[in-house]
This record gives sequence, structure tokens and C-alpha cells, in this order.
Amino acid sequence: MPGALSGASRFCEHWELMHDPKGQRLFVKLGPSQVRRRLKGFGHGVRQVQSAGKNRAVIIHTATREHLAELEALFADVGFTHEERELDGPVGQSPHSTE
Repeated sequence: MPGALSGASRFCEHWELMHDPKGQRLFVKLGPSQVRRRLKGFGHGVRQVQSAGKNRAVIIHTATREHLAELEALFADVGFTHEERELDGPVGQSPHSTE
């Protein structure tokens, strides 16, 4: 049947639609394997860790308030930001901190 999608093509289209997990993003100046190692056993709404380039990772999470502060504290020594474009500049201070 011309124009019909094969099973593999339908699977790929479906995967692309489902691939983006829901949640907020925290960009970290560490590789994804190092981020996963720090997060081992952490929980607190972490959904997924993805690569964001060389020695950079993005944590997709649903953490709020205290859990978000604890998540940010895990990466305070290497730097983090909530906006990808800010990752190249000085990072580390949360825009949500009360200091």
C-alpha cells in the first residue's frame, strides 16, 4: 500500500512524540555519568539525566522547595543553572535562593 507506514516507521514516530519527559530542567557542568553517580539513591523527583554536550548534563526533575534546594546543593561545587544559555557563564547560585 503506497504511503502506508511500516511498523518500524510508526514506532519511530511514536517514540519521538514520547521522548521528551515532563519536568523542569537543571543544567549542570558535569558529564551525565558523573551526575548519575552523584544522584544515586537521591530520588526527590529526578526523572532523567541527559547529555547536554561535552562535560554538561541536564537533569529533568519535578523537585520543588526543599527537594530542589537539596538537588542544587549536590552540584553547588561544579555549577548549575536553570537556563541552558546561562551554562557558559558563571553559574552556581540559584535564582531561587534567599541569600
